[in-house]
Amino acid sequence: MNARQKLQIDYYINEIDSAIAEFEDSKDPSKLYDLCEQIQAVYSGEISGIDDQYEKICNYSGLIERCSKAISALLKNHVSSSYNPIENELVNNTRNSLQCCPGALEQYDCALAKYESGVFERNTLDDMRLSFEILLKYLLSNDRSLENQIGILGDKLKELNTSVEIRNMLTTVVNYFGKYQNDHVKHKDAVNSNEIEFIIELTSVLMKFLIKTLT
Repeated sequence: MNARQKLQIDYYINEIDSAIAEFEDSKDPSKLYDLCEQIQAVYSGEISGIDDQYEKICNYSGLIERCSKAISALLKNHVSSSYNPIENELVNNTRNSLQCCPGALEQYDCALAKYESGVFERNTLDDMRLSFEILLKYLLSNDRSLENQIGILGDKLKELNTSVEIRNMLTTVVNYFGKYQNDHVKHKDAVNSNEIEFIIELTSVLMKFLIKTLT
């Protein structure tokens, strides 16, 4: 499920929950009937259980409230099981690229698993940093820490005729990447979900580019 599809489902969830609340006060089922018909038309065959609930509504008018609540729950369950805010294509491409470095791939997968489960937020960033650090050691054939790789990385990119703008951009980003980890993660500062998502996507883009460039 992509972000546009999630927005559409979120719209229907908000609408049907609002209509259920209105029905509890007015007992007028017309809005619920219209919404359930729309949802069934859009998600018939895609979301399991929608067709069954809609059939019950058509056959037994007294079940409109109960079935509407069931449809709302089905929509919510579909979002929670199908939507990953981290772009699936980006993650899949990065994982494929990381096949060259199993140690980095293992830590990358650990970071994603923790992020998707919604727990261990700082551990997610720790794992992502470690994955990137392991990859740089592999690509640059040394055992240096992340902070000590920046100059070496810049020299290697220059040797490969990478443009000065891209070299400067990459080394600056890697430098701030390390500072962010040190200032917020190692010191156990609170980190919000938007920043975690950004760091995962940023790390993924860096990894993909460096693997293509340095191998």
